[in-house]
Amino acid sequence: MPVIGARRYVILTLQGHAPVLNGWQLVGIIEHTTDNEIGQVIRVAPGQTCPVEYRKAELKCDHCGFIRRRTETFVICKDGIHKQIGRNCLADFCRTTGGIENQLLYAELLMSALGYLGACEGGEHGGGHIEPRHFIEDVLTLTARAIRAYGWVSRGFAREHDWKTATADIVLGWYMPDWAKYATKEEKEVLKTISADDKALAIHALEWIRAMRPQADQLEDYLYNLLVVCSDDTIKPRHFGLACSCIAAYNRAMGVQVERKKALPSNHFGEVGKRLIDLDLEVLGKNSFDTMYGVMHLYRWRAPNGDIAIWKSSVDIGMVAGDKIRVTGTVKKHDEWKGIKQTVLTRCKVEKVKEDAPVAVKEEEEVTQ
Repeated sequence: MPVIGARRYVILTLQGHAPVLNGWQLVGIIEHTTDNEIGQVIRVAPGQTCPVEYRKAELKCDHCGFIRRRTETFVICKDGIHKQIGRNCLADFCRTTGGIENQLLYAELLMSALGYLGACEGGEHGGGHIEPRHFIEDVLTLTARAIRAYGWVSRGFAREHDWKTATADIVLGWYMPDWAKYATKEEKEVLKTISADDKALAIHALEWIRAMRPQADQLEDYLYNLLVVCSDDTIKPRHFGLACSCIAAYNRAMGVQVERKKALPSNHFGEVGKRLIDLDLEVLGKNSFDTMYGVMHLYRWRAPNGDIAIWKSSVDIGMVAGDKIRVTGTVKKHDEWKGIKQTVLTRCKVEKVKEDAPVAVKEEEEVTQ
C-alpha cells in the first residue's frame, strides 16, 4: 500500500449516553452543501431513522421560523414528533427550567469535538478558506485504478486493521500537491498506468447510481447519500469516502444482477485434480482485496447451465461482469458458499471472447495463501 506522506491521527472518545434535552433526542444532521434536484446528504445518528421527507428539506428552522442560508440543520425527535432546528436555535429550543449548566456542558463538549475534528479533517487554514472540489468522474477513475492495484479497503475496515490504508485515503492522497515527494517509484507507476477500462468503469458506476433518481425516496440511507454525492459533477474531499465506495457497490451489484438473470441451479463439475479445456463461461464479478502476499482477485464465473466457478489469483484479467470468456483450468476442489455449489479452479488460462475472435490472456502463476 502506498505511504502518503506523513499523517497525524487524532483519536477522540466521547463517553456516556447520547444527550436527551427536555425529551428531545438527535436523529440526524442535514448537510445543506449540495445543490441538485435529489436532495441533501443526511448523517443519521446511530440507532436512529430519519424520515425521508427531510432529504429535500428547506433551509428553515422550526423554532425561529426563518428560512436563510445554513450549512446544516438538526433533526430532533420527541414522542414521535420531529423538528428541524438551526444550530443557533438548538440551545433555546431545548432549554428547560433546570439543568441549564448540564446542557451547556453537553453543547460545549459536542461543539468542541466537532470543531477539533473539523480542523483535523479540513486542515488548519485561516479565515476565508474555500474547500476544493474535484470532478467526480476523475475521482472514480482513480478509485478504479487504486482498487485494481491495491484492492478495495473501506474506511471502516481500515480502522479495524491499522496496517491498512483505505482506498478513499489513497485517492485523496493522490490529490495532495506534495504526494510525489514521498511516493516510491512503484507508487508513481500506478498513476501512470490508468487505463481506458478504469475510466469506463467509473462512467458505468456513475450511470448505475444516477439511474436510481426516480426511486430516490425509496432508497436506503447509504444509497440515497451516495446518489446525492454522485449527482453533482464535482465533490468535496469530505465526501471521498462515500463517493469512492460507488465503484465497490457497482461491482457487487453487477455480480448480483447477472446472477439474478440466470436462475438455473449451480452444481459441481469436473473431477478434482483434472484439467478442463475450453470452458465457455460468463463473468459474474470480481472482488479485490489486499493480503500479506499482495493484491488478490476473486473471480466468479458462470456456465450456460448455471454452474458457478471461482478462481483466486493475483492476475488482473481486466474483464467486467457480463463479459464472455473461454477458460482452461484445473479443478482444485468442490466447494460451497451460502448454500450455492461452486467449483474452485486453479492455474487458469483465460480468453475474452469477442464477436469476431477470442483474444488470449496469458497464463500466470497465481498467489496462494
